[in-house]
Amino acid sequence: MLVRIQMEEIKKLDPSYTDWIPKNAVEAIGLFYKKKELGQIKWDDVDITFRELARGLDQSEFNTFVRWITNPSCVEVGSETDCFPANGFVERENSVRTDQTPPSRSLQEDEKCPV
Repeated sequence: MLVRIQMEEIKKLDPSYTDWIPKNAVEAIGLFYKKKELGQIKWDDVDITFRELARGLDQSEFNTFVRWITNPSCVEVGSETDCFPANGFVERENSVRTDQTPPSRSLQEDEKCPV
């Protein structure tokens, strides 16, 4: 058993070896970046990759991993670097329309509805 654990740790040192199951959030994040550098992650398969990385994590490590997925830069809510205000609402100029009627379109403009 001890030899198997040591061999697994040695294999992880290989920059191209990604066929292992992370046991904690730090290993899962490291494996994500390793796969990313090797070009093994496609944008369309990111959710599948996250599930594969999380399959060996216990609940507390999984929660840590999810916090990293949702906030990888560890930006505190409401801080200077946060792009959203602490109350969750973004104030915009002219956010309320003065005339509440929707713009009208004539039927001739709609190619799907011949006149």
